[in-house]
Amino acid sequence: MPNAVTLPPWWNAWETLAPRWLMAAEGRLRIDPRLFDALEQQGFDTRRLRLWQPGERDLGRLQNATHIVTRALREQPPRLAERKIHLGQQLAGAGHWEDVRRLAEVYLDGSISRTQATVRPVAPRPLPALPKNVNAKLLFPNQIRRQENRQLLADLSRRTALATASNALETFLDGVSELTLYLDEAWFLPDAVLLRNEGVIGGLLCQGPPQRLFATLPAISTHVFQKPLQARQALERLWSCPQCLPLIFPLRLPRDDEHVGLHYDLLLQQALRLLCGWLLPRTPQTIRLHVCAEAIAPAHPEGDEATEFHRGLLAGDPSGRFAHWDLVTFAWHEKNFGYIPYADLLAHLTLEHTEVNRALGAWSNFKQLPGYVPLSLELVPRLERLEHLEHSANLRDVIDFALETGNSPFGRLVMADIARRLSTRPQLQTALLECLEDDYRDKVRDLRRLRRAFAAVRGLLPALPENAGPRMRLLWYLLALQEANHDGDPTRSHAMALEYRRERERLRENARELCADADLNLAVHDADRFAFGHAELTVLEWIEDPLFPALSLRQQARLLSALGQYRAMRGAADEAEACFVQALELFERADLSDGERASEMEQTRIYRAINALDGALPETSHALAAVFGRLDAATADALARDDSPAGQYRQHLFVRALVWRSELTEARDAYLAARAEWSDGYPGVVSENGK
Repeated sequence: MPNAVTLPPWWNAWETLAPRWLMAAEGRLRIDPRLFDALEQQGFDTRRLRLWQPGERDLGRLQNATHIVTRALREQPPRLAERKIHLGQQLAGAGHWEDVRRLAEVYLDGSISRTQATVRPVAPRPLPALPKNVNAKLLFPNQIRRQENRQLLADLSRRTALATASNALETFLDGVSELTLYLDEAWFLPDAVLLRNEGVIGGLLCQGPPQRLFATLPAISTHVFQKPLQARQALERLWSCPQCLPLIFPLRLPRDDEHVGLHYDLLLQQALRLLCGWLLPRTPQTIRLHVCAEAIAPAHPEGDEATEFHRGLLAGDPSGRFAHWDLVTFAWHEKNFGYIPYADLLAHLTLEHTEVNRALGAWSNFKQLPGYVPLSLELVPRLERLEHLEHSANLRDVIDFALETGNSPFGRLVMADIARRLSTRPQLQTALLECLEDDYRDKVRDLRRLRRAFAAVRGLLPALPENAGPRMRLLWYLLALQEANHDGDPTRSHAMALEYRRERERLRENARELCADADLNLAVHDADRFAFGHAELTVLEWIEDPLFPALSLRQQARLLSALGQYRAMRGAADEAEACFVQALELFERADLSDGERASEMEQTRIYRAINALDGALPETSHALAAVFGRLDAATADALARDDSPAGQYRQHLFVRALVWRSELTEARDAYLAARAEWSDGYPGVVSENGK
């Protein structure tokens, strides 16, 4: 028999912390340092964990580690040593990663040792008798719940994902004259740790009058999501009930500090209009509709009703899209009225705020339901504007809709309709590309958003029309080159570069400003292939052209800044310095907003300082001061805590300065002292090279 494992009192802290770290990395939670108080009291040093806020760059590592732990607990016989190696690879690193790795490994030790202990054929010791009026289960509710959750997770991992009926919307209203819509909402209290700007409106649209129950869908109690096994069974029955249509409207407000509950009434109105005016097909027959929402005090207590108001809301549409609806009642009821508990289950399922909820969500495949539509305060007004797209030419609405809603089943239907309408309107196609190109011009880009936006545009315009004008062709090549460069896909970049080069000379004579932009991206492609000479020649061709002064001052400055970068890469530091200085002078004179000027000059100043450092130029101190001001402890501490995308270039330069400038002792010590604040990336270089 193996020796018993001695476990610290905090051995199972991973169960509490791992789901919260995952949610924080997904942007759904901000970790409250008080979360670690109990762990500290149990003897674990939590100083580094309290300073860490997981971000997007941590998500993959945390997901993989959680998967490894879950898999290790299911394996028979256990492969503990092997799984610990895998954990070490996923959670490698110093600082807080050491603590995360230790928590995961000890949790594996404890869980597996206790599991082995439970299967040993040893007669259990008799437990002391309990008073007759004491329920033994109540003594250990957390342990029992955790065991049940583990059993459910293991069960879900073996089950095939639930199928969703993709054509449910098309046939759901056939022959129907009366419907009942049950609604409930789920969001976090204003003082909750989770972000306050998130929420879900869950609904169930049922054929027939209120409180009609179907044999295949028995009534349940509210908050069944807290009982995972019952929740799974309820979802199975709900998905297979042909008389009911599940509706899920998740939402996130733009501002993190704005609670969704403040907009409850407006969100219900938008959900009703979305359902009746866009999501469900129009029918020749009039349909009587009852809306039964869960009471929400104090705004809408049980018995409150607003039928006349919502009738007016539907009747006031000039397009007549709600003409076939007869709203009979709109009222608020107690939480177990009719099928309201199913709406509650759908809403909480979508929050994905626990490990069990996320597993149920993945298994239930709810994001592929025809009634799953990401909602916002802008969605219905945007849909109304998109109906007049041919006249308004507001292509920003197309991109915003694609990013917000386009990946849902409903969104894909709308995007297919937009693609059909754009197919015969080249002016709108060009305007769409121009709108997207404006986003690409921004130096501080949200690259994930831009990739999704360009993928959506490529879905609307799968091929560049043969008769497309020079400007449209240039926009297409420009965006395709930028997308491939940002994705780091050399094969796709090379194919697009070859295609662009075949047309470059003809296009250059028609839209010089835009062609210069495309050539800057072509040069990036060459530089990514270490063809710095080709990149330099591409840029130099513009600068030596007699018509170079005809370009905008901003474009001239960008070309000179790029030339400086490529000359710096081949070691011509003095020539690069001259290019950077000239580019900065042009940016100063260019017709730009203060924000645009600051962004452009910041980037070039950083390139100039890196070149000065690498070339040991006498201008180095001046170049560094132009970026950072004083290189002191305060600057170092601020940079150590800056994990913004816009700060990555500054971090790169700062680390190089700490490595190569021996006199920066104060800044170096302060930066290293704040290592607990570092994100993944450049700071690791300092800890190795700066010893």
